[in-house]
Amino acid sequence: MRRFLVLMALIACFAPFAAAQDTNSKAEFFVGYSLLREDIDSEDEIGDTSENLNGVNVAATGYLTERFGITGDFSAHFRNDDFSSSVGGTPNSVQAKSRAFNFLAGPQYRFTNSTRVTPFVRALAGVQNRRVEVDVSGTPTPGLSDFEESATEFALAIGGGLDVRVSDRVAIRAFQIDYNPRFDRDRTITFGGVTDTIEGQRVDNARFSVGVVFK
Repeated sequence: MRRFLVLMALIACFAPFAAAQDTNSKAEFFVGYSLLREDIDSEDEIGDTSENLNGVNVAATGYLTERFGITGDFSAHFRNDDFSSSVGGTPNSVQAKSRAFNFLAGPQYRFTNSTRVTPFVRALAGVQNRRVEVDVSGTPTPGLSDFEESATEFALAIGGGLDVRVSDRVAIRAFQIDYNPRFDRDRTITFGGVTDTIEGQRVDNARFSVGVVFK
C-alpha cells in the first residue's frame, strides 16, 4: 500500500507538466510499477539463483527529432524477507532488506507510425546503488550478526517496449523490458565475524515495467 501511494504521488506530480504540453510535444514523462529480477551468485549454490524486487520506475525523454530522444531514467526496487535461524542451536529472528536504485541516461528511439501503437528501443548507462541490511533479533550467536553493505556500481539498461496511445497526451506503456546488468568491483565484507573478499563480476539483472506516459 505504501508503494502504491508513492506511485500515485509521482503520477500527480507529473500530470501538470504533461497537461502543459501541446499535441506536438517533444517531451514525454513515464511513471509506473517495476519489477527487478536480480541475479544472485552464491558459492554455496550450484548455478545461479535470483530474487524479485518490486518498485517504481520514472523516466523523462526529450526528443531532438520526431523519433530520436535522450532519456533520463530512475528506478527504485525493494525487498524484505523475514525468517528464523537456528545457527549454533540458538533460535533467532532475522530480517533481510534489499534495495536497488538505478540512475541512468542515454538515447531512445521510437518507431512512430499511423497506428496507436509505438514501439521503442533505448540504451542507457549510469550507476546502480545496491544496499543490503540484515537485522538479527534474539540471543547473540557466533556466525550470525547484523550486517549492512552499500555499493554504487556502473550499470546499463538496454531494451525497449511498447506504448499504446489513449489520447494525444496520454499513452499506456503496455510493457518495457530492460537488460539491466551491474558491474561489481572487488570488495571485502565482514559477516558473522568472518571477513571475505568477493571478486568483481557482472550481475545479469532484468527489469520489467508498466505504467502511464504523459506527453
